[in-house]
Amino acid sequence: MLILSNVGKRFGPKVLFREVSLRLMRGEKLGLVGPNGAGKTTLFSILLDQSEADEGKIEWERGTQTGYLPQE
Repeated sequence: MLILSNVGKRFGPKVLFREVSLRLMRGEKLGLVGPNGAGKTTLFSILLDQSEADEGKIEWERGTQTGYLPQE
């Protein structure tokens, strides 16, 4: 299980996203769609612990395994 509570990220004055909250249960899948620069890749890098959110909380269920195919 993955829980995001009010997660936000900004670069300087530019807000990529704010107040993102969701609950993803075991077996569910997630895909993000949006325009370039909307923060999709940044959100995934936060979920993979490659970057930090500026605000909010992220909780992973113990033993959760993730998979990610980066864009080329």
